[in-house]
Amino acid sequence: MPNMTSTNSANCYVILGNGSNYSVYTYSNAASNCVIKNNVTSSGVDKGPYWGIFAAGSMYYGSANQFNTIDGNEIKDFYYYGIRTYYEKVGTTITNNRIHNTGHTRFRGRYGVYCYQYSSNGGFNISGNKIYNMGRLNSSSYKYGVYFYGYYGIGSTPNLISNNVVEFGGSGGMYGIYVYTYRASFESNIYHNTIAFTKDAGINNTSYTYAMYLGYMSGNVKNNLLYADYSKTGGRHVGIYGFDLAGYGGPATFDNNNIHFEDVTGAGQKQYAYYRNSTFNTYNDLVKGFGTNWMNKRVSFVDARKTQNYAISSFGLCNKGIPVGVTTDVEGNARSKTKPDVGATEFKLDLSSVPITQKRVLNAK
Repeated sequence: MPNMTSTNSANCYVILGNGSNYSVYTYSNAASNCVIKNNVTSSGVDKGPYWGIFAAGSMYYGSANQFNTIDGNEIKDFYYYGIRTYYEKVGTTITNNRIHNTGHTRFRGRYGVYCYQYSSNGGFNISGNKIYNMGRLNSSSYKYGVYFYGYYGIGSTPNLISNNVVEFGGSGGMYGIYVYTYRASFESNIYHNTIAFTKDAGINNTSYTYAMYLGYMSGNVKNNLLYADYSKTGGRHVGIYGFDLAGYGGPATFDNNNIHFEDVTGAGQKQYAYYRNSTFNTYNDLVKGFGTNWMNKRVSFVDARKTQNYAISSFGLCNKGIPVGVTTDVEGNARSKTKPDVGATEFKLDLSSVPITQKRVLNAK
């Protein structure tokens, strides 16, 4: 897609809507049943427009865009948002995209996927996306992986947020998955995601960071892998942060999630969870506090930084999940129907370079 350098807020690689030269926003149903598939955006390091892909619907229920699909794209070289939707109706699908700004030194706050659904529908499928390199090293700006805002959301079709990989580092605020659904009538299901906050040599994080931030969310949180291994000299790292209120949304159901702090060191605080007005500083506190079948297993990834291979290189979480209807992983590999792996990737043993020999041993008499 075209080389773009202006960061004016009316500029983007692709827009679904009828915005103008001055604004991407629209007030009518301008784009439904569209497919944006298998594209690559590119403007060069420290260049690129304000938005990557923007789908702009109307704030009025009856005329919102619906059934749009953004699939299989590599979205890079953008200034603020990788993918943003605004007042979509039902059936929006955001799947199998790679969203990153590798090599950039021009930093500000950034969002991988941002869905704004104030008084609008759920029914989104946000699955199989890899979101990484959104500002590492010298970046002190905040960054969000998946952000879903459903204040006063309508309808009953649940959201599915599954098989996503979010890997962040740097010194700014970090949010892996953020869902805020105050008084929404729909649920959100968060299944089989991998969220990893990892270290960069010589970089200390001083901000508040959250693997999951769940405000008034009803639904299920299952088979997710939450991992942290980085240095903090201030702020606080929280594995799961959430709150609810009767009649306004929540609580969610937590089951079969792995949450592990490998080396969150320094003067910063760390909490395994803050949920429903209670603090859970340690893993044992978490197990006694809420949810079921928690795991605290150390993991390592095959090659996260160079090739974005987030497969787990150990058996620790193999066959530890429960069936939730997600039949493939982030790479398209089939999942076990009875004992899927935890996180976005299925463990796959590679025997291609292992010689197999057969020996017959006879007992001497």
